[in-house]
Amino acid sequence: MYVATEDSWEYTLAPRLAAAGADLDRVLAVHTESRLGDEVAVGTVSLSVDMPALKAAVQATGTRVVVLDALLSAMTGADLAKQGVVRSLLEPLSQLVQECGLAIVGIAHFRKSAGTDPLLMISGSAEFGQVVRSALGFARDPAAEDGSCVLSLIKTNLAPMGTRSLRYCIKPASAEAEDGRSASVGRFELVGESEQTVAELLVAVPVSRDEQAERAEAQEWLRRYLVEAGGRAEAGTVIRAAEAAGLSRDQVKKARRKIGARTTKAGFAGSGWEWVLSDGDEGAEGAHE
Repeated sequence: MYVATEDSWEYTLAPRLAAAGADLDRVLAVHTESRLGDEVAVGTVSLSVDMPALKAAVQATGTRVVVLDALLSAMTGADLAKQGVVRSLLEPLSQLVQECGLAIVGIAHFRKSAGTDPLLMISGSAEFGQVVRSALGFARDPAAEDGSCVLSLIKTNLAPMGTRSLRYCIKPASAEAEDGRSASVGRFELVGESEQTVAELLVAVPVSRDEQAERAEAQEWLRRYLVEAGGRAEAGTVIRAAEAAGLSRDQVKKARRKIGARTTKAGFAGSGWEWVLSDGDEGAEGAHE
């Protein structure tokens, strides 16, 4: 049972499965349907409301593997940063696994920033690494001459943690559709063991040009905002303005550190915090303006 939200089933996922040798008669693409009169709206599975329906579908079809791709899409609307929210959504999946004798695979992404523990780098919440029973990490090796990548066991409650990492490539392949047309896709192929681990590769994640440009834009926005505010502004006001301009809270906080703006207490005890440009930045920008 494949619950997909990011890629097209017809043009991407089904051809990839076919190229990997899957029997597509035994693969079920799943979505939800909401009815209002004669209108039918198609959506994705939500772990907060669709668990009873998901369990019924598993039992009715005899499903043995459920893939949630992407896992975060099944958690839309939930405040994942709030303590206990991820656990409350994943633990019912664990119960479903035990009751129905199946495996559930959730696909997630690493954050772009570097880190030393892959489990803590799963995008969304650190609780993912706490609740899942087993986790596999995948990372590209930019130094590999053959273009290979690395697969590591980053958490397990069953296999030895000393299990060797593996190296794999995505090789070009073709899949034939029912109408006779062929599609070019990638196929996962293992090429041997790897001395390098995913954790080692993630420590030195290269910053892409797009990300560099985004950081520079955030820094320029913040510097200009503070200059126009007279060199200082209340922290909460700055963050709200940044979010209204399309920047995240994390982006604007990193930009503050990069441009050297200070944080200082505003006024007397009980007052909030302010962000303040250094005199050099304020003067230079002011002269430019």
